[in-house]
Amino acid sequence: MRLFKSRSRPKSAWYNPTTMGKIGIPELLIILAIVVLIFGANKLPELGRGIGKGIKNFKDATKEGAEEKS
Repeated sequence: MRLFKSRSRPKSAWYNPTTMGKIGIPELLIILAIVVLIFGANKLPELGRGIGKGIKNFKDATKEGAEEKS
């Protein structure tokens, strides 16, 4: 039982702590559109290759570090 009413922020549709932080399809499309505008459509495959190589190198380095500790 609540004795006092909370005088914090009013309940609104855009601020909901349970759903804040979730990324849906509309947000991903907006991010993709911004990336295309910044880098251009021709540079996207090259950018993806670079990111993929970076992730692969990171995974290899973490595997090597785990093997050295063992």
